[in-house]
Amino acid sequence: MFYYNYILLFELIKIEIRSGCEEFLKNQLDPQNCLGIRYFAELHNCVNLKNSTQEYIYENFTQIVQNSEEFFNLKPKDLEDLIKSDEIEVANEEIVYNCVFNWINFDKNNREQYLPRLINYMRLPLLSPQFLTDVCDKELMIKKSFECRDVLDEAKRFYLRPDCRSEMSGNRFKLRTGKILDKEFGIKAD
Repeated sequence: MFYYNYILLFELIKIEIRSGCEEFLKNQLDPQNCLGIRYFAELHNCVNLKNSTQEYIYENFTQIVQNSEEFFNLKPKDLEDLIKSDEIEVANEEIVYNCVFNWINFDKNNREQYLPRLINYMRLPLLSPQFLTDVCDKELMIKKSFECRDVLDEAKRFYLRPDCRSEMSGNRFKLRTGKILDKEFGIKAD
């Protein structure tokens, strides 16, 4: 019985230490280290730390993709999970577009193959018509992929055929805040 009391005490101490470490790491979050801390939290099953870190990443997405070296080390699935989220906060969809192409260009030979999958989570209809024609249309990686061209054509059709917008649905037509483009473009929720 005495032995079990020591085991219980040891477990309680571990919980306190773990909790203190999680709290310390939460207070250290910044755009340069948050992706690494999220990875650490996942690796060590620190649920509260992972949730706090994920929220921080959503709220600071722009600063992270523009200033963090850790961003360029993301695995394709991790980048996909980020950009498909409605919760990332961005001023415009160009930030998401640019972050994907910056990530790919960091190691183009190995990452270009992921563009057809990643473009499905970019919300190209939310880009301006000028950006679609001046940037997206000229991007060689998009030109080389039928799937990417189809997604780009869908975005252009969004602007060229306003009468068809009511038929267009799905996440690519939703603002990142989760608000449907109902007011501005007349799109209804699914």
